[in-house]
Amino acid sequence: MNVGNYYGVEKFPVKLVARAYSDWRNGSVPVEYVWDIYKNGNLVNRIETSQGIVYFTFNTPGEYDLKLTVKDNENRQNSTYFKAYIKEDTDTDGIADELEQRHPDIYTVGAKNDRYAFMIFPDPSGVSDVVRRYLKSSLAQSMRTSENNIITLYNEAATFQNIDAVFDNLKNIMDSNDILYIGIVGHGSLNGFRAYDDTYP
Repeated sequence: MNVGNYYGVEKFPVKLVARAYSDWRNGSVPVEYVWDIYKNGNLVNRIETSQGIVYFTFNTPGEYDLKLTVKDNENRQNSTYFKAYIKEDTDTDGIADELEQRHPDIYTVGAKNDRYAFMIFPDPSGVSDVVRRYLKSSLAQSMRTSENNIITLYNEAATFQNIDAVFDNLKNIMDSNDILYIGIVGHGSLNGFRAYDDTYP
């Protein structure tokens, strides 16, 4: 089973992962995961699920005690314990107040710092379906932002004209408190990277 601590901010889902494996020698198969979440010794929530991954939103900052119990198909069970450290986030932007205060050159303290990502894949060799399927959701999760804020251009869509149009749109919807991540996966030259239509943005 997973043993370790979790870190997050209030009012944003935290991914809790339990890893329990089947044992072919005795036919043991995990069938239920029970998460007991405590704060100051009081039970805050209990989650009973057949899934090894759950998302839980901590509504207040502080230190939490988590107990994970895994039950198998023969009614055997085992428990493990760990901590969750949840930071204060008064502007509800997914970035802890403490971090914003330490880096005022990057973050505006007390103002919502929305985050966007623009991912460009101009490589004519193509992008796998796996990347297409999971990129937005995984990025949104790790960045603590909405999937609507993750913009992607794949293959033939990654032309100079389309790339330029995305940047124009971002200028209209972002403000000085927001953060933009740009990712480019492809080939380049001395002139820069090449768009799908062989132009140089």
